[in-house]
Amino acid sequence: MIVSDLKKSAELLGVSEQATMEEIENRYYLVVRRHRKNPDDIPEFESISQAYKQLKEYHVNKMMENNEVYQAELRKSPTRRKIEHFITTYKVHLIGAIVALAFLSMIISTVVSNIGRVPADASVMLFGAYYAETDAEPIEQRMTALVPEWERVGVQLVFVPEADSDQFDAGMMQKAIVMLATEKPDIYTVDAPQFERVGTQGAFLQLDDFEEQLRSWFDEERFVYEQFPEDTEAHLYGIDLTDHEVFEGLLIDQNSKIFTIRGGVEDPANALRILEVLANP
Repeated sequence: MIVSDLKKSAELLGVSEQATMEEIENRYYLVVRRHRKNPDDIPEFESISQAYKQLKEYHVNKMMENNEVYQAELRKSPTRRKIEHFITTYKVHLIGAIVALAFLSMIISTVVSNIGRVPADASVMLFGAYYAETDAEPIEQRMTALVPEWERVGVQLVFVPEADSDQFDAGMMQKAIVMLATEKPDIYTVDAPQFERVGTQGAFLQLDDFEEQLRSWFDEERFVYEQFPEDTEAHLYGIDLTDHEVFEGLLIDQNSKIFTIRGGVEDPANALRILEVLANP
């Protein structure tokens, strides 16, 4: 892609020429979401989608050019044309590997970004179809303020598309799955679709043993019971805090938010403390 095409595509999508792949994906997600709600709202949607594809291809090709394995293969081949033909034929597989490396890079970036910050006393992961441009910092500040004995409640927001209906959604879904598999928060806060999807994987702790305690904090109407495939009966798995004031005024304030405790957590005390302060803000 020549420079003028790159600049034109960036302008059409509404990002800078120096935008990262994550910024490009987040911007396109907002465009797709608007278009799905009202197709007439974005008459140039097809052109914007083409611009997104061109920018994505540019970034992928740039990553491949900087990939040592790819370059080594080119140097080994006596005939560059044959190798290039091979690369074109199997480009999907190579891109898959590169995407996996990108996810690993994202995780490393998250770790690096936390260097110098006060260690979190407890952590919460918001996992669902929450706006990609939502800033988790206000939620973190509000939650931390509720627990005076703690220095910080870490909050991480992971966007999960409502359905993997296209290549973009599928990529975001893969990214979310990586985060779900690698991070170990005290609490998962999920929307209704992800409660069903993630719950079937045994990701949530049964709260039956804490039900009496939770009843002293919350009205029963907030209790979320479910019988997942491995259950012989319905169990208490979550507390519905969709309308909680800690989310007031943010882009995700209308999304469903079910608070659950991560299955396999060594000590649920921190998670229970967060639920307690949320019950009495």
